[in-house]
Amino acid sequence: MTTITDANLAQTLDLSKIDVILPEIAQSIVEYPTQDDFPQTGRSARLYIDLAEGQTYRWQDTTYVLLNALIDCGQF
Repeated sequence: MTTITDANLAQTLDLSKIDVILPEIAQSIVEYPTQDDFPQTGRSARLYIDLAEGQTYRWQDTTYVLLNALIDCGQF
């Protein structure tokens, strides 16, 4: 188990040499100031980003579904 401390928290990852191929859904990403600004009906092949909260959603059937949960590192 690794204990998170100030000393080991500031590591850097160099991604400059990694080629990334995004799946088709990720090629259609739209940003909105808040989730309230999302269209009433979304599109299934699109990702929606709530800039105020930093959350990413996708449209599923009749609603937006959160893709990523935020982790508050202050809770460790």
